[in-house]
Amino acid sequence: MLLKSSRPAVVPHRLRALRGRWGLLLKMMVGLSVCVLLLGAGVRFGIFLENNSRASFTFRSWGLSLLKYRLGFVSHYVRSLTAQPERIDIDIKHRHFARLAAKRDEALAAGQLLAGDDDWVPARIRHNDRVLKVDMRLKGDLPDHWEAADGWSYKVKVENGETFLGMRRFALQSAWTRGFLNEWAMHRLLEHVGLIGMRYDFIDVSINGKPQSVYAIEENFDKLLIENNRRREGPILRFDAEQLSWNASPLPPDVFLHTRVSAYQADRLQADPVLRQQYLTALSLLERFRAGHLSVGEVFDLDRLALFFACFDLLGYHHATHLDNMKLYYNPITGRCEPIGYDNHYLMPLDALQGLYGAYRQLHLTDDSIAPPRGWYEALFQDREFYTAYVQALERISQPQFLTAFKDSVQQQYEQKLAILYRSYPWYYFEGWEIMAQNQQAIRALLEPAGGAEGYIESHENDQLTLQVRNTHCMPVELESVTMAGHPVKESPQPLILQSRPRHATSPYQKVTMVVDAAGLPDLQNLKITWRVLGATRSYVQSIHAHPSGIEPAAEQDILRTASTMERFGFIEQDPDARTIRIPAGHYALGESLVVPAGWTFLCEPGAVIDLCDQAMIISRSPLKWLGTADRPIRLISSDQGGQGLFVTDAQGPSICEYVIFEGLDAPHQAGWLLTGAVTFHESPVRFDHCEFLRGRSEDTLNIVRSTFDIEQSIFYDTAADALDADFCEGNLTAVAFTNCGNDAVDVSGTLLRMQGVSIVNSGDKGISAGEQSTVIAREVVIRQTEIAVACKDQSRIDWTLGQIIDCRVGFAPYQKKSEFGPAQIVTQAVTLTQIEQPYLVEQKSSLTMDGAQIPANRRNIKDLFYGVEYGKSSTALSL
Repeated sequence: MLLKSSRPAVVPHRLRALRGRWGLLLKMMVGLSVCVLLLGAGVRFGIFLENNSRASFTFRSWGLSLLKYRLGFVSHYVRSLTAQPERIDIDIKHRHFARLAAKRDEALAAGQLLAGDDDWVPARIRHNDRVLKVDMRLKGDLPDHWEAADGWSYKVKVENGETFLGMRRFALQSAWTRGFLNEWAMHRLLEHVGLIGMRYDFIDVSINGKPQSVYAIEENFDKLLIENNRRREGPILRFDAEQLSWNASPLPPDVFLHTRVSAYQADRLQADPVLRQQYLTALSLLERFRAGHLSVGEVFDLDRLALFFACFDLLGYHHATHLDNMKLYYNPITGRCEPIGYDNHYLMPLDALQGLYGAYRQLHLTDDSIAPPRGWYEALFQDREFYTAYVQALERISQPQFLTAFKDSVQQQYEQKLAILYRSYPWYYFEGWEIMAQNQQAIRALLEPAGGAEGYIESHENDQLTLQVRNTHCMPVELESVTMAGHPVKESPQPLILQSRPRHATSPYQKVTMVVDAAGLPDLQNLKITWRVLGATRSYVQSIHAHPSGIEPAAEQDILRTASTMERFGFIEQDPDARTIRIPAGHYALGESLVVPAGWTFLCEPGAVIDLCDQAMIISRSPLKWLGTADRPIRLISSDQGGQGLFVTDAQGPSICEYVIFEGLDAPHQAGWLLTGAVTFHESPVRFDHCEFLRGRSEDTLNIVRSTFDIEQSIFYDTAADALDADFCEGNLTAVAFTNCGNDAVDVSGTLLRMQGVSIVNSGDKGISAGEQSTVIAREVVIRQTEIAVACKDQSRIDWTLGQIIDCRVGFAPYQKKSEFGPAQIVTQAVTLTQIEQPYLVEQKSSLTMDGAQIPANRRNIKDLFYGVEYGKSSTALSL
């Protein structure tokens, strides 16, 4: 009997190799088939969603990413490994997290979140080596903020005066909630053109130890937002859309103030009389604008608002311009509101959007620029001055080089943010650059149309010629001139506005009657009109055929909204051709305010004395050329101590003051509007040479804001408080003397200042005070008999070479005052200290280097020492 072997049958070598190859081939085919099916499904889904422009941005981007880049998400994920986002760990006690979850369940049941003051819960944020106490609550009106199992949206407030990444109030939300990079691009675009942009970033977050998808951190509305945009603190307002019907009948002021517009951080406004008055002034302006009593330019910073709307045309989506999304900053210097971009979500092609963009073009401009408006957008775009500025802004942002410059300015940030997003969304693709380039082309096509005006001759008799003209374009056009055989025809001096063509209809003809030379009538075949899109710079020529083919405004004068008062002063000499006004030599008492409009040059002759009396002030929107001499200086004074001062704002050119004496002046102010400087230059470059600032009665004798400046061979003497205050400037001080200053001699914030040969004697507080990321470069400076010679704070740096500090209480003090900034740094070389009670106070983390030697820190909290333990309250004495 033969027994079968228990050993397995031996498979021939060739057969075994063949089976291995077939098995591998079979696996490859199955894997390839699965990939093809997934790719096809993604492509089909992407195409479907691409044809439905209102579909979810998240799925739309996913489908298009597969369509455009196939499996590029693999390389995206690899790239994300190099990203280094900020990381925070949020710890919320169980009972507090349960309250948030219960609030979410309530919102899901109701379909909306009804937030209240009792929704806040305490939590802790751990970041690097810091632990911050915060309060949190859910945010978001609609379920997309909290319907997913994780990735809920939160409002966060940092407690105890601390800040996180320079912010005290911010939102945390999943990156997809605001369209990934879309919201970031919007803020950076606004910042690029000089408008107010929020800090917006992407970070890693874990909540109670559970990692989340990449979160977006979004700055909220408070003074830190305003100051980070290099502006002075002022109220931030919002419209209460549920309470507001813009075109309703005007309401009494008290009703409007409480139901239509509110302010962020209302408690802070109520506690600060100055901020509260600014808030009430802003509310009154908005209501008077809504009622049709004020124009756009009298209430808003017209150029900035026009640029704001143009930017959202570039982005292609206008959610942030809706009335209920509009946020406004009231600038206390200009007395006008500036827009803040917020909550826009999308970037979209303009030709795919049948909405607000079309409405902008279709508005019917009225002859009266202050007419009762029909609605929010009509109130703006019926204003001819605003519409003109808007079109000019469109011209600017639609140029290819504009987008190139913007993209270059943010390219490094863009790459970093994209890599962070790839950590959670490796399939993501940012279409923004292509969309904005496409929108630029669409805007240029509107501003440079193939046709815009046409007309025919209705009749001509003797020297009377009557034309019928109409607009064939979807934007208003301006009829500039009529020529016959190349020669201008006599016509009305006012340009004729041809209203835009109605949607799906033709425009009516408008009659134009003019006087012509009867001898030229045979040349009617050569009659032509010149026109342009209203506000645009390019003009077009077209041949003309011989056949058809609320509440009352405040009673008191609002000086900020007064165009000009030059005509009220008989001594002022005007030259309209040269666009100059001149004050000749002599003594002139001004009992009312002088307002100089833009577009002129304001001259003053040697020997002129301007005496401001009875609350009078000078406001100039044109540059000054005040050129006195050593023996015949120009004097701006207030003999009755009741006059105010000088305010130069938005002057389109540099001002020059030589041998000018500013004496006994106070800061310009009116109800709801208050400057700090007796002499203020705002967004207006200036040079002072051999000037004297004497006995200033205001918080700042000279305040320069967002400007370049040079001060040479000048003196500041006997000032009530600060002598020179420069905010967000770049300037030079050369051979300038400060004597008997009631507070600081030189106070700079966010400024680059160069000092050479400066003398400071007997300042009541600080000789030099640098704050908020300022840089001071000093040489040959002497400071005597001053409480604190040099204070450097809040991420500022002072470099001082050659100088002396004599008989002062404190020599150097580098420290951090505000939590949103970092420590400070002082570096000196060859600076001697003599008779100094406390040579230096160096706070931990800040630094002082003298002649190459590092001075060790000797204080923990200089802020409490200088300003009192409670922030903002000055100590009555400096205890060393």
